[in-house]
Amino acid sequence: MNKFIIIAFIILTLNSVFSQDKKVEELEEVILPSSKLTRYSVGFKITKFNDSILKSNHQSLSALLQNEVAIYFKSYGVAMLSSPSFRGTGASHTAVLWNGIPMNSTLNGQTDFNLINSVSIDEMTVRAGGGSILFGSGAIGGSIHLKNKIDFKGQQSHHFLSSYGSYATYKVNYRFKSSTKKMFTQIGFGRMSSENDYKYWDTDTYNNNGDFFNNNLNAVLGFKLSEAHVVSLYLDATQSERGLSNTITAPSASKQDDENFKLLLEWKYRKNSMTSMLKLAYLYDQFTYYAKRSSPNLFSVGDSKNSLLKYQLEYSLNTALRLLSGIDVSFNQGDGDSLEAVHRSSYSVYSLLNHRVSHRFHYDVSVRKEFSNTYKIPFLFGIDAAYKYGDFIYKMNASRNYRVPTFNDLYWAVLGNPTLKPESSYQGEIGIAFNKKGIEASANTFYIASKDLIKWSPNSTDDVLNGAGGGLGAWTPKNIYKAVNYGLELGLKIPFSILNVPFVSQANYSYTIAEDVAKKKQLLYVPKIKWNYKLSTQYQKFTGFYQVLYRGKSYTTSDNSYFVANYTLHNLGINYTLKGFKKVRPVIGLQVNNIYNKQYAVISYRPMPGTNYQLQIQIKI
Repeated sequence: MNKFIIIAFIILTLNSVFSQDKKVEELEEVILPSSKLTRYSVGFKITKFNDSILKSNHQSLSALLQNEVAIYFKSYGVAMLSSPSFRGTGASHTAVLWNGIPMNSTLNGQTDFNLINSVSIDEMTVRAGGGSILFGSGAIGGSIHLKNKIDFKGQQSHHFLSSYGSYATYKVNYRFKSSTKKMFTQIGFGRMSSENDYKYWDTDTYNNNGDFFNNNLNAVLGFKLSEAHVVSLYLDATQSERGLSNTITAPSASKQDDENFKLLLEWKYRKNSMTSMLKLAYLYDQFTYYAKRSSPNLFSVGDSKNSLLKYQLEYSLNTALRLLSGIDVSFNQGDGDSLEAVHRSSYSVYSLLNHRVSHRFHYDVSVRKEFSNTYKIPFLFGIDAAYKYGDFIYKMNASRNYRVPTFNDLYWAVLGNPTLKPESSYQGEIGIAFNKKGIEASANTFYIASKDLIKWSPNSTDDVLNGAGGGLGAWTPKNIYKAVNYGLELGLKIPFSILNVPFVSQANYSYTIAEDVAKKKQLLYVPKIKWNYKLSTQYQKFTGFYQVLYRGKSYTTSDNSYFVANYTLHNLGINYTLKGFKKVRPVIGLQVNNIYNKQYAVISYRPMPGTNYQLQIQIKI
């Protein structure tokens, strides 16, 4: 019955849209800029990183986010798996989207940020809070959006970046961009490699199986067929090879090769009050694991192939009302030594209404229903709002969200559990933001209640009697626990000057409780306290920054008896623009990380590097 109600709702919505042909006069947006992501997120906390920040980033994308926003990254070491966590939720509870297409692995539900080349994207947006209605499975804690931009400004540019750093770490990136009034072309290539053989603390042991390289090729083509029609093609391909580092207590001789390929065709039609967008995408991921890299003929392999269709129609009903409706269709396949040619298909329909009651008050109402051939997904709904009063904006949002089980959860040979239910959560948030004369401040408090969370745990006698695979004591996935997450996030940005030298002081603080409801214990690897601070300056040909990152202790056992100790890291960077010729202005930069040589780990028994540096040069033409 719900199926027909939702489909009827969408059809009636679209019908009402097409029945109006009144041309809309746009009013000035006073709360948020008018992109789709922000327009339908008026009550959410959003942080944007522009092209210049991403291109000048000396470190990995995960390190950039770790030092700039209130996200915690669970990292197994330099170049190894590094996945984000919003507000104490798991890595698979963060949706990552590439040009609007979800890119979380269907095998494990995560996105490895050490495999993303930050130079290959033009804009990154971080949206805290539940977003399953717009972004689908996994958007429980938050979402991260990676975007390539297309313009038809009639210009041409070259961008070259190269760096060398500690442990024989090399990085090189090149990007070419050209556009006319009718065509846009962008092609980029990047490579990073490292011996990564840093010394472990107070020992004679080195990270001697941590070497890696990754190559990235990306391209964007845009064709302006007319003033109303634009067709775009996006491609991104990554190849990587990395040794899986040894721990303090156990040696390692294994390695993993990864291949990732993403292709997206987009057709956008815009006329008067209507915008129509169709996306067709194909994503391919493959890993090959070698237990001993010295035995290349002994390996295990797994891959996933995802085909997606997304259609969105946005219509301005009048000067105050906007409506966005969409249909998502996906077909996922998985195969490998531990998965035997499995697949699933799903489609969803959703609709969002943005109402601008006045220039001070906006709100959104949204619904989504998804249908799958493997499980039943709950009906989703959400509301968010923003009210501007003086220099303050008051925000709130509430929604229901979900995450579907991964292929590994459902179909792993012998141990998978095909009867798993999707995880679901209810979340709410209240926030306030202040902006005056460049001073920005924010405070957000949140609450997330989740149920049917999936956990791999040893089989009990009852589990075996109920048909769990693997026998007594075997680790299998089960919907076995509930969790609550709540906390506070604070942000402050203050510009000032000393002797006519401008500075910007920026800080973020988060306090997070993430508890297993039954055990009343903090969830694993969720620090209660995390804060970062950055002091930056730009004067004539110099730019520089000083960063501080503090991460509180995090527990490594479910009874909270063991933990990884808290740590504080300090980084320092400086850039200088050289005198060039014509329009060429080379920029050289030096960044020193962990300048006080702090001994620390993010994961137990996996030491991170001490003091290390990177020297970088950028040339833009």
